[in-house]
Amino acid sequence: MKAIDSSKELFNNHFLPRLKERYPECIGNFAAGLIGHGSECFGFDDEISLDHDVSNGFYIWLDEDNDIKYSVKLFRVYKEIFEEFGKEYGIKSGAVKRGVITISDFMENTIGSKELPKSISEWLNIPTYALANATNGEIFYDGNGIFTKAVDYLKNEMPLDVKHKKLSASLALAAQSGQYNFMRTVGHGEFGAAAISLTEFVQNISEAAFLLNGKFMPYYKWALKSLENLEILNDIAPKLEFLLCEATNKDTAQNKSSIIEEVSAKVIDQLKRQNLTQSNSDYLEHHAFSVASKIGDEALKNTHIMQK
Repeated sequence: MKAIDSSKELFNNHFLPRLKERYPECIGNFAAGLIGHGSECFGFDDEISLDHDVSNGFYIWLDEDNDIKYSVKLFRVYKEIFEEFGKEYGIKSGAVKRGVITISDFMENTIGSKELPKSISEWLNIPTYALANATNGEIFYDGNGIFTKAVDYLKNEMPLDVKHKKLSASLALAAQSGQYNFMRTVGHGEFGAAAISLTEFVQNISEAAFLLNGKFMPYYKWALKSLENLEILNDIAPKLEFLLCEATNKDTAQNKSSIIEEVSAKVIDQLKRQNLTQSNSDYLEHHAFSVASKIGDEALKNTHIMQK
């Protein structure tokens, strides 16, 4: 059983019933779930993940006022149920992770600020993987809706200018590394540089795919696996993995170049479908400038095309 499922069962079968019995006044004043850092929050945990107690716990989120009133009682019940039922759910005794935390502290630990981003600069200062960490997983319960509102804000309220800036930069970097530099480095016999070019292409074209799905790309080691689960452009995942994993030499380079163009064409098609580009070029950089032209904020529009 995945950690997110076992944690949800533990919450529903033991934590919530005991809390209602012991401290009913807490009900309606907190949220609980599994969101944040770790493969378990993306549903990617497996046997290897167990080496760092991946399945241990869920969060209980409180606003500042309710933290003062209820945190001690909530923690007491949390600790009790893990001591009594942890083994049943495959959790090592004494290794409970997560627990009671204020919403502001959780956000600071996850996106780097206690406050939700409001300005363009605040949004740009948050790494994309941090936004993925703050919006993954599942909320099991939310009595007052405060935490759900915060997560939904991060999911849905990024300004269009920021999205267009991130997308245009990803497209420009993918063009430079994949469509332009890959075959040039091969021609020079610089296969280490060619491998770096492929890595840069995969990283940036993946980020573009996530943005076109209205999603945040997670930490690099989960990017391709997450890409497979996207609604659109999920079919490029095995092609990107091939670019990275198949040996790069003079015999395989042309095939890899063809795959780069195939993947680029799929992304360009999606840009056109979403009315994000007016270019008819097959070169990603031209589409990057077309997307960037949609940015309304003059200062942001005037930054370097490759700056995220």
